[in-house]
Amino acid sequence: MPQVQMIDVRQAVAAAIDYVKGFADLLPTKDVRLEETELSDQQGVWRITLSFLENQIIGSRSYKIFEIDALDGSVKSMKARSFLSGPTGYTGPSGPRP
Repeated sequence: MPQVQMIDVRQAVAAAIDYVKGFADLLPTKDVRLEETELSDQQGVWRITLSFLENQIIGSRSYKIFEIDALDGSVKSMKARSFLSGPTGYTGPSGPRP
């Protein structure tokens, strides 16, 4: 049985950024930064977190998580990532930290 070739992290990040560019009129696309990458072998997706500058004066950022198909590089979803206040209030793709 032939081994299936998955896209690498650079290709996954590029797919997320290209997806964002397609929504330039709807999303803040100033100062896009790569924040996190994670490969989920069980689900066959890359989770890519990008941040965007929302308010240049106060420096606030919004965060989006993109799920990229690890086989074909297509974007499966884009979700808002939220942060609760306090050092243990983090909520990410895997849920709150202990």
